[in-house]
Amino acid sequence: MLGKLAQGQRVAYLDGVSAPSRRPTRLRSRVLLATGFAAALAVAPSAEVSAGRQGERAKTIERVRWPASLQPPSFASWVRSALWELVDVKGWSRFFVETSEGLGVRLAVGQSVGKPYSGALVAGAEFPDHDAWHRRHPKRIYATSSTVEHVRRAIETVHVQYPNLHRLSVGDLSARHGGKLGGHRSHQSGRDVDLGFYFRERPFVYPFKFAEATARNLNFRATWALIKALADTSDEPDGVDYILLDYSVQKLLYIWGMQQDAALREEMERILQYPRGRQAEVGIVRHYPKHANHLHVRFKCPPQDMLCV
Repeated sequence: MLGKLAQGQRVAYLDGVSAPSRRPTRLRSRVLLATGFAAALAVAPSAEVSAGRQGERAKTIERVRWPASLQPPSFASWVRSALWELVDVKGWSRFFVETSEGLGVRLAVGQSVGKPYSGALVAGAEFPDHDAWHRRHPKRIYATSSTVEHVRRAIETVHVQYPNLHRLSVGDLSARHGGKLGGHRSHQSGRDVDLGFYFRERPFVYPFKFAEATARNLNFRATWALIKALADTSDEPDGVDYILLDYSVQKLLYIWGMQQDAALREEMERILQYPRGRQAEVGIVRHYPKHANHLHVRFKCPPQDMLCV
């Protein structure tokens, strides 16, 4: 079933959410292709959309037919402007367009779009401010809701165990709408976060900047509690995928851990890559260069995020 999407097409929001008042300055069509799904922002005249299923609502759009005068934009340009030129969704990530034939076409479901190194973030959740941590870059603190929730819980779990800790340095997550982020190849789709360590005595620059871990300054118990709290989410559908940490810091943790009780030693064998080699594909924590002063935590695609890769 084809539906012609005309200029000024009405947008119907789910759950009774009324459309925002801000009007787009320009009307365009955009398309995003990812893992067999297509999300189209069909607001340009004469754009035709073929729905994936017939009925009142279709889950995906399989194909977009572009008028000869309108070329499909690159992924990057879709990220920069498409969604936000149509409407400011203000926290809502599900919306529909009604075609002239009455077919409801689901345009986007979820928040994480594409890949961490080539993606976008729809209606990202802001990582909250809190006494237990310091957000280093307030314009780079957006992620999927599940990523924010897992990280927040992990940090709070550590502070319950060790209430006298200094604030944790929280580095970059993603920009408000995702996309390329200066200084990073990834961090584009709301599933990455950089976290500092806990120290015996807070370094002078910390938590405003990351500080390298050494055998003398690292608070081993608190840092390991943070790593374990994050790693324990790996069995959840939207939990941790892996954690990047320099092999030298893994070694420090391992040497300390081998002096602890049997249960902790067993945890380390399961979670750390060390001592099986930098290239070993084992453990949740893996080596990556230039990660001796922070953890890079990557989360899985939330199950409801249909466009996440």
